[in-house]
Amino acid sequence: MKNQVARVLAAVTLATSIFGIFSVSAASEKQEDFVIMWANADEAFGEEVIGMIQEKFPQYNIISKQWSDATDTDQTVKSTFATDNEALDIVMYNNSLSSYVQNDMALDLTPYLEEMPELKDRFVEGALEGATNCIDGKVYGLPYSIVYPMMEANTEILDAAGVEVKSAWTWDEFIDACQKVSENTDAYPIGCQSAWGPWFAIEAVMQSFETEEEYLDFCLGNVPFTDERVIGNLDKVVDLYNTYAYPGPGAISASAEEVDTAFANGKIAMRFDVNSMSKNFVADSGLDVAKVKICSWPSMASEGVGSVGDRLLGGNNMLFIPANAKHVDGALEILEYIFSDEVQNVLQEYGVVTCVNSGDDGEENVFAQDASKLASDLIYSHDPEMLTYFGVGEFFGDYIYDPDLAIETIEDIRENMAQ
Repeated sequence: MKNQVARVLAAVTLATSIFGIFSVSAASEKQEDFVIMWANADEAFGEEVIGMIQEKFPQYNIISKQWSDATDTDQTVKSTFATDNEALDIVMYNNSLSSYVQNDMALDLTPYLEEMPELKDRFVEGALEGATNCIDGKVYGLPYSIVYPMMEANTEILDAAGVEVKSAWTWDEFIDACQKVSENTDAYPIGCQSAWGPWFAIEAVMQSFETEEEYLDFCLGNVPFTDERVIGNLDKVVDLYNTYAYPGPGAISASAEEVDTAFANGKIAMRFDVNSMSKNFVADSGLDVAKVKICSWPSMASEGVGSVGDRLLGGNNMLFIPANAKHVDGALEILEYIFSDEVQNVLQEYGVVTCVNSGDDGEENVFAQDASKLASDLIYSHDPEMLTYFGVGEFFGDYIYDPDLAIETIEDIRENMAQ
């Protein structure tokens, strides 16, 4: 595609030269600057898609501004409101849009989506209602990618164990399934590589709070890890690992290769993974794809699957229109194109888990089926020490082997964070 775009641009340049300088001036007068802040070093498809947009919308002079991180985006967008700097027409973001909404800096897309049903209906169920892009019931950002933890289930093993295979499980249903696999087959109930293991502790803590207000208070460091709901959920995870995890003692240290091989060989009934890697793993595992079901992370929420407390660790990348954009109609047209099959197929070829249903028949995208569950906040987003110990560090292992020490350590971090 890059070569095709390059050839098109070269042909345009040559033609312009032949027609002469007056043609150049006339063409320049017809084009308006349209500014997109999206392409970035972490997403290889960026420049190709920008080229596709330029080709599709020749009436605009597409100016591509490099996106680096949320902080840089905040500064850039805010500067266009505070000064006469060039306004942005479409912006990529990967955090909650709540601060933009509170400061009237993001365009409410809700009424436009009602007038664009083909665009609205493209998204997987719940994607437009995610906590980061839907604020107070209004949609401000359109997610184009999503990453979160999930589970793959070998239906052949589960059927043999007498388990009803579901796409979403409560914790009790999940433990019941583990028990039946253990009793009725030779397989281990679950497998999870060491890098993903801490997710069990993070999910257990996140799903301890039923109301959003209480959860957000926890994320600010105002609720202790000694809360009986938190301890209760963490203890359930310890029991899971001690009883059902492959390969038995030391399961917390299982390598990715060990778990992947065991699942592919039918030695593990349920494997935990990240959705952005799962599709390729299942396809390359040698298993019959039809016998692998993509499932949600088991829910510890007290009110069950799909409740407010059924929160999911993860994040999405979205596109929004700043409230001061110069070309709102054009931005809406371009967003509709970005979420068309033509562009979405390119993203998928680069390995992106998109948030739209794909194919001519609108086939469900099971790898984005939990788009609405993404948590609105994370406690370790507010403190580097909390990130180091709880988010990506040793808390989970410490809690399995010495829970008192783990709680004492994380409470010290939380108390310092709350001050």
